[in-house]
Amino acid sequence: MPEAQRRLAAIMFTDIVGYTTLTQESEALSMEILDEHNSLLRAIFPKYGGKEVKTIGDAFHVEFASALEAIRCAVEIQKALRERNAAVSAEKKIHIRIGVHVGDVMPQEQDIFGDAVNIAARVQPLALPGGICFTQDVFLQIRNKIDAPILRLGEGELKGIQVPVEIYRLILPWEKETLRFTERWAFRLQQKRIRYAIALTTLALLSIGGWWLYYTYIAPPIPAEARSIAVLPFIDLSQYHNYEYFSDGMTEELLNALAQLEELRVVARTSAFAFKGKNEDIRRIGQKLNVATVLEGSIRIQGEKMRVTAQLNRTSDGYHLWSQDYDGELKDAFAIQEKISRAIANELKIKLAGPVVKPSTGNQEAYELYLQGRYFMNKKTKEGFEKAIEYFNEALAKDPKYALAYAGLADTYGLLAAWGYGSVAEASAKAKEAAQKAVELDDTIAEVHVPLARMHWNN
Repeated sequence: MPEAQRRLAAIMFTDIVGYTTLTQESEALSMEILDEHNSLLRAIFPKYGGKEVKTIGDAFHVEFASALEAIRCAVEIQKALRERNAAVSAEKKIHIRIGVHVGDVMPQEQDIFGDAVNIAARVQPLALPGGICFTQDVFLQIRNKIDAPILRLGEGELKGIQVPVEIYRLILPWEKETLRFTERWAFRLQQKRIRYAIALTTLALLSIGGWWLYYTYIAPPIPAEARSIAVLPFIDLSQYHNYEYFSDGMTEELLNALAQLEELRVVARTSAFAFKGKNEDIRRIGQKLNVATVLEGSIRIQGEKMRVTAQLNRTSDGYHLWSQDYDGELKDAFAIQEKISRAIANELKIKLAGPVVKPSTGNQEAYELYLQGRYFMNKKTKEGFEKAIEYFNEALAKDPKYALAYAGLADTYGLLAAWGYGSVAEASAKAKEAAQKAVELDDTIAEVHVPLARMHWNN
């Protein structure tokens, strides 16, 4: 393509948070929300010279002549959605992420291509729900030209982009109060840094000593009712959101691990997963599930590298009790689950006699195949059951002594029989065979007893 056809442009990508989950739960509601979302955004783009390049499902790809116009457009979009959301029920709220980058693009028919497009598409998932993120190239063009604070998030490695990219976040008007408080506090510290440094250091030392004395000799034990938890589905923050099976799987494994702690009451998977993809207030979740704490988190996977973020929240006021990032490789999944479980037990003052998490297999490929099997089984569809059986069998091909994979097969065949897909007698026989094999291989795992128990109950 001739070099002269290149042009400089600001590229915006938008995406609805949780839309895929919504389409699975209610197709009618998802279409209603998508139509309203499209109408609202399409009415705003032209005000800032935005040219809609294309839509990709619930995402918009838009071109602007300048970075400033793109950011101004993004601000109006988030403002309009915020005003709309204030007047509708929770299930009808629309939260979107917006990412913006500026650079060279190459037009081709009705589309545009180039690194600028690729980078903008990868910046968008980094924004918070209802937020706006952009690159340093955009920042350099809009600083001092837009009436909103800008927060530098640091360098990010974007998939397919060789050079790390500086990422920034725009602080929207309704988020300013928190920032003003931070700025005022920072200013005071700067003006009286010596006096405050001494005072804060002394206070910190006294606080550490005081808290140690309090918790060691004075604090009463945490009441039993406070030792209750719901493990919400971890969010897949990977570049293409293609590790949902892994984030769901880790959630279930953490839930099962915590359920083994006798002093801790753990909400069942079905109840916890009902909140998947929903931006529900932690306090309301606590009320609905009758728990004192909620564990939530995210998983970001790139190649073999993995970062797991977990945070424990108190439902009485919504504040964090504990938060931690864990970096490792995919093969470290069990070790990370053990660390998270122990951190929660420590926070809730639960004594541990030994390891909480027992690795179910030493074969990483088998483990990932097993997680994919559980993921498709939980879809509760005929196609999902069939794919689950394929994955469980592939996991067993990698590790023939994988008890949990046999338990997964038993669960899936049992569901096929219960839902009347195909021959009930054949599915029931296969379910029983797989369940017995699972118990033979490892009868110390609670999950392998569930399929047999369910069969005895049904009979």
